[in-house]
Amino acid sequence: MKTTLKHLKTGTQFTFGRVKWTVLEHGADGGTLAIVSEIVFEKAFDEGNHNDWRKSTLRNWLNDASGNGFIGQLMNNITATSGAALGMFKEIISDLTADNGMKDYGTATDYVALVTCEQFRKWRDIIPPAINSYWTLTPWTCDPSYSCYVRYVSTSGALNSSYAYDGGRGVRPLCNFCSDIWVSTDDETEDDTYEKAKIHFDDYLKELSEAELKTIEEFSFMVRNTAKILSKDKGGTSEDNDE
Repeated sequence: MKTTLKHLKTGTQFTFGRVKWTVLEHGADGGTLAIVSEIVFEKAFDEGNHNDWRKSTLRNWLNDASGNGFIGQLMNNITATSGAALGMFKEIISDLTADNGMKDYGTATDYVALVTCEQFRKWRDIIPPAINSYWTLTPWTCDPSYSCYVRYVSTSGALNSSYAYDGGRGVRPLCNFCSDIWVSTDDETEDDTYEKAKIHFDDYLKELSEAELKTIEEFSFMVRNTAKILSKDKGGTSEDNDE
């Protein structure tokens, strides 16, 4: 079923750009952070074996909008299905603090990122488990002597470290989507369906002019009066029948 992203609860899975995502958090900036629900590919964090996300080959590939990178491919899928473009993404500012507390790498701003270790701990309960280990963007340390180690999430959910050039780790992109975009959801309960129908109807009413709203109110009044007349013709009002 189609719905706007802002109406989905945290932990809900949805499909966008032919990729399945999980809602992590709705932000005050009008964006919704979501992580890929399943590992879709494996890549090295950095082919040069450095743990600084700002310079990593994985970061460059994820944010390559030319069509060869992840976001480029995602935009191609979105454009083919809904006419969308890069404007449906909001920037993510990532804290690159190392596992040992060093802050030498500062922050990074991207359209596509990975979770940090801190974010993984925050959303651990709603991030779906993976069949393979996958990268975070948190370095083990910023010390140049050990700047080849990056933290990753193991299949058990434990955090470990590995060489940045390890190409056998999974990648789970993190995006900050505009919350007003339309997405597809999986199975819903009757309560979910009713709630979404109510939301869409409320949104529809907000777009109507005062004249259109007045016409709807007058029509509703006419329907109610007609129902009362028919009820009386069949033997009185409900109050009369109760007596």
